Amino acid sequence: MKERSLKDPAALKDGQLTNEVAQDLHKLRKMRNPYIHFISGPGSRSYRGRLVKQEVVSPEDLPVKDAKFVLRAVVDYLRHGSPDWNPDKVLWQENDEHA
Repeated sequence: MKERSLKDPAALKDGQLTNEVAQDLHKLRKMRNPYIHFISGPGSRSYRGRLVKQEVVSPEDLPVKDAKFVLRAVVDYLRHGSPDWNPDKVLWQENDEHA
């Protein structure tokens, strides 16, 4: 199935993200929703629907597959989408109530 195209988010326009990283972030958002917002039934927006679509052998395989994708997407983002990111130089403070 073809992923829908992103409609020029600002991060793509100004070159902060590659199209591949932007597509992965979009996929992460769609992947997260069935975990967070439970929908019963086999529809495409439900966990069960994702199980059928992904053609995994057992229900336990889907979270493992998702976790591997998430780790790859985060590494790609840090390498390509935010090459100057440094865990030792964060912009928030530990006592910041918005962190």
